[in-house]
Amino acid sequence: VNINELSLDEGQKISDVLTSIESGVTLLKASTGTGKSTLVIETLMPQQHVIMLCPKVSQVKQLKKMYADKGIIFCYGTMKFKDDELS
Repeated sequence: VNINELSLDEGQKISDVLTSIESGVTLLKASTGTGKSTLVIETLMPQQHVIMLCPKVSQVKQLKKMYADKGIIFCYGTMKFKDDELS
């Protein structure tokens, strides 16, 4: 697991101080509205394979709506996919 401790000033986003992450397992933990999802989807996903976990279904549904045209697979609850949909 990669551990990066960052200090953010008020109003600062994670992407202001972090533009890449080493390959491997990384945990991003920060307050609501600090840009975690935006960093993962817009910066990290184009660079590497990513699995992002959200604690609430409502967050996943919101991200699915925001990034519907990006070809990202969003899964929650008991949703199931065929193998060809995941490749």
